[in-house]
Amino acid sequence: LDGIKLQIESDSNSLKRFHIASSLALLLALLALVASSAGIFRNLVTSLRSLEEGATRIAKGDFSSSVPRIRTPDELARLSASFNDMQAAVMSRDAKIREDNEEIRKLNESLERKVLERNRTIMQQNIALTRKNEELEQVLYAASHDLRTPLIGIQGFSEELKLSCGSLVKKLRDSGGKLDANSIQVIVSEEIGTALKHIINGTKRMEILLEGLLRISRMGRESLRLQDLDMNELVKNVAAGFDYQIHELGATLSIAPLERC
Repeated sequence: LDGIKLQIESDSNSLKRFHIASSLALLLALLALVASSAGIFRNLVTSLRSLEEGATRIAKGDFSSSVPRIRTPDELARLSASFNDMQAAVMSRDAKIREDNEEIRKLNESLERKVLERNRTIMQQNIALTRKNEELEQVLYAASHDLRTPLIGIQGFSEELKLSCGSLVKKLRDSGGKLDANSIQVIVSEEIGTALKHIINGTKRMEILLEGLLRISRMGRESLRLQDLDMNELVKNVAAGFDYQIHELGATLSIAPLERC
């Protein structure tokens, strides 16, 4: 009997150590996941801020410096390169206009008729350049506004992910490392899982927005293609961008069936 009793106590201690080790391993994995998500989020925020600053400067007509080069992710790298290409094109056009003005000044005395025609051409170029700058400013303003929406969702659900991990750590501490598997599963699947799902959705939506901006930047080099739009899917995607705001308000969004456009 004493031997059996000792064996039972040994098995009980081994089981306790196994539960404690399993809980610590899960906690370390969650902490690593949070750290990785935070690093990706910081890198994404820094890149987006650089793009926003460069886009705002270009929209104001300041071409003194180029948009900072972004290496990752690829979509942001291509977008920054497109902005620099647009800036180079505008600067080249400005330089050409200045050269034309100088040539007109030199030929004014002997070529009055040609000077008048050249002035008319320059005026048309200035009008077109002004229109292009206004269009660029509108696109950049809309882009910076639309990029903030998924960014707010990612930031909000990242805070919820942080709070959920803190709650898990507190429960583990309060229970002395003996938190049961059901409690851990509830926190991981419902709280942490939901936050991660919304963070991933926000990242995908941002990727879609960046792809759209790249398409806009290439509009002058591609032919026009007309196609039907699924308005139900489009409105669904727009609503998905406001997941965090809807979640915070506890609101319900109802969308009636729409015809194709």
